[in-house]
Amino acid sequence: QGVCCSRSVARSLFGRGSCSALIVVRIVALMALRVYPGTAVNESGAREMAALRRDALRAGATGHYDADDLATLLESVTAAYYLKLPATFRVILYLDCQHSDDSEFLTGFAVVGTRTRRLTCLYVHPDHWRRGVGRALLESTLPWIGTVDGTLNASPFFAACGLERAGDILCDIGPRKVKCVRFILSERSQAVKRQHEAAEEADVDKRRQS
Repeated sequence: QGVCCSRSVARSLFGRGSCSALIVVRIVALMALRVYPGTAVNESGAREMAALRRDALRAGATGHYDADDLATLLESVTAAYYLKLPATFRVILYLDCQHSDDSEFLTGFAVVGTRTRRLTCLYVHPDHWRRGVGRALLESTLPWIGTVDGTLNASPFFAACGLERAGDILCDIGPRKVKCVRFILSERSQAVKRQHEAAEEADVDKRRQS
C-alpha cells in the first residue's frame, strides 16, 4: 500500500533546514504532486524513498536481469544518495491523499537534475502501477529533462509515454556494468514539455502580479 503517514509527517519527511521550501503543489484527483529542492530530503524521507525504490525494483526488474545484476541494482539503492542531492535537483512526490483518517501514501517519486537535464530516478510502488502515477511523475519532470536512462523493465513504460528509444547502454552500478536503456524526448513529449514550460511561465507571471 505504499508508505503511509499523516499529512504533517509526510511534509516533515521532506523538510530540512532553510532549503526545505515546497516549490509546487498540484492536486490531481485527490492525489498530490509536490516538488521540493534536492536539499529538502531529510533522513526519514531518504529511507522511505530508498525502500520504495527497492520494492519497485524487486517487483519490476526480476526476470529482466540475472541474479547477480539484480542483486547489484538492489545493493546500489541507499538512503545516503538522497541525502546528498544538491539544490539544483528536484524531488517530485506523488501522494495519495484520499483517506478519511488524514493519512497519505507515498505512491511514487522522481528525481531530476535541472542542470544535468537527466532524470535520475522514477519509481512507483508496485501496488500503484497502471494507475497513471508514473506518467504524471514523468510529465512533471519534462521541463528539466533531455535524456532518460532506465532499467530494461522500464522500457515499455517510457515508450508508452512517448519517449524515443536511443539505444542500449551499460551503466556503472557498483562493481558491475549493468545493461540499461537510453531514451530521448520525442516530438510528442517535446510538445508536452512546451506546454509545461508555458504553464510554469504563466504561474510565475501570476505570482509577480499578485
